[in-house]
Amino acid sequence: MASSKVWIPPVLVLGWVLGYGTSWFANPLAGGSSSSPEALEQLSARIDALPARLAMSQGQARCVVSAPAPDLSALRTEIRQALREECSTGMEPSPPEKAAETVPPQEVVLPQTLATLEQGQRLLDEALRTRRWGDTQAEELRSLFPELTPSQRQALTQKLIVSINRGELTVETSGLPF
Repeated sequence: MASSKVWIPPVLVLGWVLGYGTSWFANPLAGGSSSSPEALEQLSARIDALPARLAMSQGQARCVVSAPAPDLSALRTEIRQALREECSTGMEPSPPEKAAETVPPQEVVLPQTLATLEQGQRLLDEALRTRRWGDTQAEELRSLFPELTPSQRQALTQKLIVSINRGELTVETSGLPF
């Protein structure tokens, strides 16, 4: 076990040497404190020039807006007029709202439709008894749909979906369950 860790110290020393050598090779002047007086003078001159450059750039960035002042009294008058119009039309319902308030006509339920609904109920009850919903049941339900009213169709579909979601039916269809 001790012989397997012998290579660790040489690798660490080699890593340090390579790292230091690479940094010295990439930037040889940064190694020591060799700040020359010329470099300091150049930096000082650049710092002294910054306020003048800043003043020049601020002078160029001025923005003058020469838009006329809005007439506040005319604006207030327009707003008042618009509010009065809205309030006066808001009291009477518009024609689409009147149409929405009317009661939809009742569905006409024929004896044949009731028989078809009972047949659909029996189909669902039989499926719940066997706990299986296959292709034959789905096809039979699809054949009943054209003879049912929309609300009856929705009731059968809802009962089927709720039964499937509760786990009361196992769906074994190759396509849609209804």
